[in-house]
Amino acid sequence: MRVATSVLPLLAALPATLAAQARVGGVVHDSLTGRPFAGATVQLVQRAAPGAPARTVAADSAGRYDIPDVPPGQYLLGFLHPRLDWLGMEVPARTLDVPPQPSELVADLALPSAHTIARSLCGVRRDSTGVLLGRVLEGEQGQTVGVGSVLVRWGEVHVDRRGVRRVRPSVRAAVGDGGRYVACGVPTDAPVLVQATAGHTTAGAAPTAASGEIAVAFAPGTPVLHRDLLVAAAPAGRRGTARLVGRVVRPDGRPAAGARVVVRDARAADSLTVTGDDGTFRLEALPAGTYAVEAFALGFTPARGAADLRPGHPATLELALGARTLTLDAVAVYAPPSAMNEFARRKRRGGGYYMTAEQIEKRGARTLADALLAAPMLRVSYDARGRLAIRGRGLCVPDVYMDGVQVRDDGSTDLDAIVPISQLEAIEVYDSAAGKPSQYGDGSCASVVLWTKGALR
Repeated sequence: MRVATSVLPLLAALPATLAAQARVGGVVHDSLTGRPFAGATVQLVQRAAPGAPARTVAADSAGRYDIPDVPPGQYLLGFLHPRLDWLGMEVPARTLDVPPQPSELVADLALPSAHTIARSLCGVRRDSTGVLLGRVLEGEQGQTVGVGSVLVRWGEVHVDRRGVRRVRPSVRAAVGDGGRYVACGVPTDAPVLVQATAGHTTAGAAPTAASGEIAVAFAPGTPVLHRDLLVAAAPAGRRGTARLVGRVVRPDGRPAAGARVVVRDARAADSLTVTGDDGTFRLEALPAGTYAVEAFALGFTPARGAADLRPGHPATLELALGARTLTLDAVAVYAPPSAMNEFARRKRRGGGYYMTAEQIEKRGARTLADALLAAPMLRVSYDARGRLAIRGRGLCVPDVYMDGVQVRDDGSTDLDAIVPISQLEAIEVYDSAAGKPSQYGDGSCASVVLWTKGALR
């Protein structure tokens, strides 16, 4: 008892604020994704002394934070996170009053809503448009790009006095400080195609570095989408050091054996492969950058995705083929013709432009443009940005098939972005005339049919 009595005067001498300390906690939310801001840095500082050292804690994996032993007073409470830097914005600190009596205060923090961000950045008010933003990074080292732009394009159908026609509007956003870009007025109700370029370019010249063109889609009801893009110098067939591994599955989830997987726009010697019995694939020696990846298999609609390729950081990707396309019922026949025999039969019959790998090599063609220059039903040229443009008669966009599956339906005609010419076994080109095989288009424009090595068996 004497010990307890001797402690009482010491307790009475302590400042009253120590007995009245509070606990402040809550959750930090990412309003764009609906998930918690794991790892956010939460700061609490006295409002009367904003320059004083702040109480700083890190949010856990669930976005929760806890600041104990907070004396009474008025404070400013805010948080920091790399996403805020990517967005190029600051979240205003909120004022928090801590009462003089012991208490536990719940103070949740959040990024402004997607609609608020969209209005702030672009003044977006229509439900059908949104904001695409992010950073452009150098693919090899990861530094932000200082000069460049991001092109966003999409397809629309217009009905006017000239009839029904398909147009391709686009938005180009400049790359600013920290490699950030903000593209306003982007439609949110369908996927759009995005490509980044870096460096100063002159009219008609190719950019010094670029990403591939990938498809991105907004989440339903969310008018803001964040997507970083990696650019790299045009590889021109050189071997890179990035790797991509993944798996292709059928609509029912079973492995898709024998599917062809291609990294579009990479233009690398090893950008095409075939999946194994377990549906897995592996591509080595790829250039750095952001590229579209596509998988094709007869009887299924193609699967499309995107991969960010970096040296020393293997990328992984799973692609799901679409529902089985309409096919004829199986018919039992004797001595079924091989794909090579069918190709040879069409070549003998004529009516198209044909080239084998041997003829491509003899001609010394280094690109598909070189190989297709002699095709009378095509017009081969380059656009203002130095990209290959191929058109049929009347400047229509030809249909493109690889190993019997249609691979291009977005109006793009840079065929070298689909598969390197070194991996082709044969090429067929047909005009819009009646001589075109029915499986290669409806006759409205030319068709380009590409066969990769091993496909004609």
